[in-house]
Amino acid sequence: MSSLKLGVEVVSAHNLIPRDDQGSSNHFVEIRFDRQVFHTTIKEKDLNPVWNEHFYFNISEPSSLFDHHLDACVYSETKGTRSRSQLGKARLTAKSFVVPYADAVVSRYPLEKKHVMSSSVKGELALIVYLIDDQTLKSSSNVLPLIDPSARPDLLASQTTQVSNNRAESICTNQNQQHSSTTMSQVLVKVFTS
Repeated sequence: MSSLKLGVEVVSAHNLIPRDDQGSSNHFVEIRFDRQVFHTTIKEKDLNPVWNEHFYFNISEPSSLFDHHLDACVYSETKGTRSRSQLGKARLTAKSFVVPYADAVVSRYPLEKKHVMSSSVKGELALIVYLIDDQTLKSSSNVLPLIDPSARPDLLASQTTQVSNNRAESICTNQNQQHSSTTMSQVLVKVFTS
């Protein structure tokens, strides 16, 4: 088992479609990577929910990292039932998340339809996605500092988002970013040379 993990912070969603009679919805995000699944908490009656929740996926085989993708689906749940409907999703390829934590930035991904015949979709999902190793995670006492996008407008300014072939891919345009610790750089070299 590799010591490398995929870290995902589900930051927020914006301009989601209301699903109830009051013009609101109860939203949560489900994220999937390499047969692993996590869910955020449910944010009630909020079309612009903020989560700032961190999740860590195991990367079983770093050499096959580019064969995987991360799916982030936004759902609306009917209160008092287990009924849920998907509002939209974002699919990220490995090109979008092969960055160390120190270089990670908030990226906004437009929500896409689940199927061509699905109802209309609007809104976007803000995520921070990065690679981290066990040593870095443990040395941070298992609690990494939150990256507050409102406190760090430079993070959003250094990020652009493009959609191609029904995929949202984040492209970092900040040329002044430094690489993180030597340990993480060594792990990434192993991933690319395997």
